[in-house]
Amino acid sequence: MLNQVVSALPAVPMVVGGLAIVLACITISSRTRSAHLIRVRLWHLFHSKKLASDPEIDAYLNERSNLMSYRYFENIQCRTLADAKSLIRFCTEHNVPTEEIRASGVYFDHNSLEIKKDKLPGRVREFLVVLCLMAALIITLSSAISIASKGVVVSLKDTGTWINLSPTSAQTLRNSFISNREGLLTLKTCSSEGAEKNSFIESEREVLCEILADPTLPKYVSETLRPQRWMFAVIAFGGGVFAWVLMGDIRQAYAAKRMLKHLDRLVTSATT
Repeated sequence: MLNQVVSALPAVPMVVGGLAIVLACITISSRTRSAHLIRVRLWHLFHSKKLASDPEIDAYLNERSNLMSYRYFENIQCRTLADAKSLIRFCTEHNVPTEEIRASGVYFDHNSLEIKKDKLPGRVREFLVVLCLMAALIITLSSAISIASKGVVVSLKDTGTWINLSPTSAQTLRNSFISNREGLLTLKTCSSEGAEKNSFIESEREVLCEILADPTLPKYVSETLRPQRWMFAVIAFGGGVFAWVLMGDIRQAYAAKRMLKHLDRLVTSATT
């Protein structure tokens, strides 16, 4: 067994190296939105340094390589090399860093080299986006907290109150987010004055005390907890992705408006 482990160790660097190459290819393809540079590298590796014997085709392929290089380093998806050169001149003439172009995202028109004013969000849309972002963050955070909970979330049939139910205690869902001890109902408090200090009404306390005394409760919680955690994990992931998209739109709109003000100042200073 020891010989097998020792003989397998030299393969580890090969696996790591292979994964590093795959990761590099994915990164290049993602930033350039093309596999052109990878194909060029393979061509150089197995054929020759010259891409084509025909001068016109070779010039075209080199032009494509230059465009992909620009896309990779700047992460700006210009359609052609001419567009990239026009954008470079625009940035130089207007004193705009390429980071601002990239940050403006969909709100910058690479063809006309100007901000899409008609696409910029107004106050109503900004308010709705922020509202949706706050809702997404609350859902994501509450779902993430629920994943770590040792109790299952259930609803009482008679009153519809949402409960965080563990094998030994019950707590309203609202209180469970505030504190682990806030309004906690246990078998001990069921038979003491402590029951009066929680957030449950009399009928709810009676039902929950019966549930806590049920010997099958630990099994029910154990069987229900895992699928419920998976459900909360999916909700948290979806809410997180939605929040990320909304934050991206807010950042792009803010960057576009900031650059628009800069360009307007240039026009104003040039006319005065």
